[in-house]
Amino acid sequence: GQSVQLLSGFRGCGKTSELLRLGEELELGGYVVAYLDIETFFNTRLPLEAALLPVALAAGFAQAVEDDLKVPAHEALWSFLQRLRLDVGIETPQINGVAVTVSAAVRDDLSFAKRARDAFRDNRKSLRAEFHAFFLDVVRRLDPTKQVVFMVDSIDHWRGAGDQFEPVRESVEMAFTELADDLKLPNIHVIYTIPNYLTVPAFGTRQDVVNVKLATRDGERFAPGYVALRRVLERRAPLGELDRFLHDADLERLIASSGGLFRDLLRLVRETLLNARALPATDRDLARAEMTVREDYTMTFTREHLDLLGQVDRTKELFVQRSQSADEAELVSLGAILRYPNDRATWFAVHPLLQGLIRRTTQ
Repeated sequence: GQSVQLLSGFRGCGKTSELLRLGEELELGGYVVAYLDIETFFNTRLPLEAALLPVALAAGFAQAVEDDLKVPAHEALWSFLQRLRLDVGIETPQINGVAVTVSAAVRDDLSFAKRARDAFRDNRKSLRAEFHAFFLDVVRRLDPTKQVVFMVDSIDHWRGAGDQFEPVRESVEMAFTELADDLKLPNIHVIYTIPNYLTVPAFGTRQDVVNVKLATRDGERFAPGYVALRRVLERRAPLGELDRFLHDADLERLIASSGGLFRDLLRLVRETLLNARALPATDRDLARAEMTVREDYTMTFTREHLDLLGQVDRTKELFVQRSQSADEAELVSLGAILRYPNDRATWFAVHPLLQGLIRRTTQ
């Protein structure tokens, strides 16, 4: 009746799309599904305040239950806050009003954050008991014949830039370590989308979304990957007729240039169509599309990024010093560094659109 699932993957790989599709399938299968985008409550460019996460999860769950399932949960949330002495200035709880007020308090109210830290510090056992009691209270109001799934999205967006990377990373790792028992919600299957860098042992079942494999470690063409991505495009093309869009050789090049990332595959198609004066598009149209997608990666690159990419391109390994950890996480999250897990050892490669740039700058 309860479990913890962890979903991780690079930016734009389709985690949110997969969650929403899964939610529809689960509802058809007789589950109750609640969805929360954690960015409703937090600025994910700043360190995560561990004491505020349980409050945000409770408020987000209450709001999802009211909005999506039409089951009142605001009184349970208000009572939970009162028991923790976390006053949000509401004397009489009203539908939607409590969760919205909590969202503003978590994001902007420093005094509320201090009270939450005090409650978190003074009696961890009591806070966990009250937190779980809230979820049990709300679940009891739902259909008892259906299992409950709570999807918590966008935790993977906690990525600080530059000097803020390490403080943000440490805050997320600390929060998930300190709250490991709290975040196992009673009588609920919960899914958290987490950053690539987060490693929390014995916490839940983890699934990493990786790119489609288009090449072997030796650089040889991996045919099954091309077949799979060609099917993706056929299902989106009018009547499945890809030859109306690109000649076969150029289509092969477009798939290779995507690196096996769905985001880049579809962006390359879009940009090629926008560039084309007529169809089928030409190799020049595709080249301009490749340049546009490539620039999205390179516009934020530093010399350190290029050096790290060159190292991965040469060795197919990813071993970095602590001073490089921010660059590593950023490049993996962007999809600039591709990850290939197999039955023996995971290896890495540089995105095909970046390989020419890397090799020119390292010669």
